[in-house]
Amino acid sequence: MILPSQVLTDKEQILELARIFADAQKQKRIKTQFNLLDLGTVRDGRFLSYGRDYTEWLKKEAKVVSGENYLGELNGLDFRSNPLQSAAFNFRRVRNLLFYSYHLAETEPKKLFEKTEVALESIAKFPKSLILLSDGRIIVSRKDAKKELETLVGNIDLSFIESLELLLRDPARFYSELENPYNSARLLSQGLECLERMILAYITKFPEVNDREARG
Repeated sequence: MILPSQVLTDKEQILELARIFADAQKQKRIKTQFNLLDLGTVRDGRFLSYGRDYTEWLKKEAKVVSGENYLGELNGLDFRSNPLQSAAFNFRRVRNLLFYSYHLAETEPKKLFEKTEVALESIAKFPKSLILLSDGRIIVSRKDAKKELETLVGNIDLSFIESLELLLRDPARFYSELENPYNSARLLSQGLECLERMILAYITKFPEVNDREARG
């Protein structure tokens, strides 16, 4: 499912799709898996999480059932670095989890809690991956990596990561926060917005694929 946006997606739109999907699952009407994509990362390719072979197969075999045909825009890359591959798959994990959050809240709340914890951890670590990809530096501290990314790309609000770090360092508060499984959707929505802003800032600052990211 390719959303017609440039990296930054409409979270209310995703949540509405999540509600529709959850309702359809109650009636056993949908038996497929969705991956949420956007035109910005589809065209850039680095955070798409699809390799060249798979995207070429999709262009030939996939069928559009609704909306515009964006299959020709798919720009799959063959990852050279594990950090980029991990970053791309973590991005997909967070986005898809938000889409499936209402369904999981109703059917498997414990699973939603566990997946949300992993997803939020990946968001907190994301600046470290972007710094490594940009110039090869490894920054151990999440706090230092956040500051360095703010300096590197400029004009980006990463205050969510600060509040997220405080939440993750307080297990009692974290578990209490997610005791109501629908709080996961709220946190994932805020986290996805932060994640998308980091990716948009990165691909704007570095529009060309470098040799740490993908094979030519």
